[in-house]
Amino acid sequence: MPIYKVHVTKDLKPCILDETWYHLPVKHLPTKRLKKVSATILANIANSGSDFESIPIGPDHQTLVSEDIVHNLLHLISNTGPQIECQLIQVLVAVLSVVSAVKSSGAIISLVQFIEVPQKDLRAASLGGLVKIITENISNTEEQAVAAGLLADLPERDMGLTRQMLDEGAFQLVISRVARIRQGKTRGNRFMTPYLEGLVRVLARITFVLADEPDAVAFCQEHNLASVFTELLQAAGLNNVQMVSAIALENLSHECKNLTRLPESSLPGLCVSIFQCFSKKPVTTGLCRVHRGTCSLKETFCLLEGQALEKLVANFDHTNEKVVEASLAANVNFIGRRT
Repeated sequence: MPIYKVHVTKDLKPCILDETWYHLPVKHLPTKRLKKVSATILANIANSGSDFESIPIGPDHQTLVSEDIVHNLLHLISNTGPQIECQLIQVLVAVLSVVSAVKSSGAIISLVQFIEVPQKDLRAASLGGLVKIITENISNTEEQAVAAGLLADLPERDMGLTRQMLDEGAFQLVISRVARIRQGKTRGNRFMTPYLEGLVRVLARITFVLADEPDAVAFCQEHNLASVFTELLQAAGLNNVQMVSAIALENLSHECKNLTRLPESSLPGLCVSIFQCFSKKPVTTGLCRVHRGTCSLKETFCLLEGQALEKLVANFDHTNEKVVEASLAANVNFIGRRT
């Protein structure tokens, strides 16, 4: 039997939590070695898939997802070293799979704070937990809207965070959630608008690192992100979504010049070089009128394709001036960046 099953069946888990962690004053916490071992055991149990919601902790029959227990867990995470923090973050991530544990616990804000710490493992665990909350396949909740907004508020040009999100598959999950909402597969409620706005802002951050991150370019091509943001330009009544989508399209179009495939020019022969007046330039059909090469919305982010430019222009008479400014900026950038 796996060791974590022994802990659960022998009721050692409540003992570990009750005696080692939750009911001792901070100055009386056990030694660092004991804390590390206990945190590891707890993390293994949390990741084992066992029904930790039903196991009582303490005299008041609380469980690991009880609000005060989550508060204590957050306090412990903030007052231990990086190695123990990482184990406890794993426990917190498992706890957050139960949405009720998130409410009024400050767990989401804590996860955002941990994303910005220098320890790579702790950053990864925290980001994983936040993305799990945001993309959980449930009706849009206040917690998901808050989590999406807080993640979107992180510095958009933070290359390390964007790279980490790319490696963790976070952007792909966000795309999936946006698609479900736009297709009407997710039941709407009063948290739908802030939730979708947060998701779109999170997704747009990948467009801010294209010049320095080839994998980000490849991701945008693979998932046809230019088309996604073009469609979102017409999200009526969602001003922030339209504004962010226009900004993302501008960022994408910055790379069009570098991605456009120009036609091959044959070297002129000797006679042609001498008698240039008798030569004619070869005519190549099917080339982009702006970039003079082979373009597409998906592969080169050319806004002339896929009606992206037309939809940007359609927003020029929008009632929201920020949407107008973003759409105009994307249009001007596109026209100004010719090969």
